[in-house]
Amino acid sequence: MKAVKKRTILLVVAIALVLSMTVGLTMAYFSDSTAAEGGIPVTLGGQTTIIEQQNDDNKVIQIKNTGETDVLVRVAVYGPTAISYTGEGWTDGGDGYYYYDSILPAGKTSSKLTAKWDIPEDLGDDYSVVVVQESDQVVYNASGRIVKPEADPAWALVPKK
Repeated sequence: MKAVKKRTILLVVAIALVLSMTVGLTMAYFSDSTAAEGGIPVTLGGQTTIIEQQNDDNKVIQIKNTGETDVLVRVAVYGPTAISYTGEGWTDGGDGYYYYDSILPAGKTSSKLTAKWDIPEDLGDDYSVVVVQESDQVVYNASGRIVKPEADPAWALVPKK
């Protein structure tokens, strides 16, 4: 019995010794820190703002590029009835979006796109018309051609340089 008790105590002490050695390494790993200096500014995407003016049965929509990079822009309008669109410089993508025909440079505003709808009288004023806009940053290669976005073929409506 004494031999078994001594082995058990020796095993417990050995395990405690191994664990105590790894605790220090673990604490060093999780509490280590470093500081970096310098850096390079990175622009991760364009920023745009919707400018809209609503009248009784239409909205006049413009998109302003408030970011620092050129962007491609598209707009969709959702309401209780069918929406019709008019505006120069915009193309129907056939996917529910209207695409701005050219690149929208930083600090510039798109041409106007008017979305018009007919609301049945029984609906009254109890409805909403929502404007959704999406933009994607334009990335150029060394020769000035657009290399992105290529994931969405609808953006191909915009002419490349």
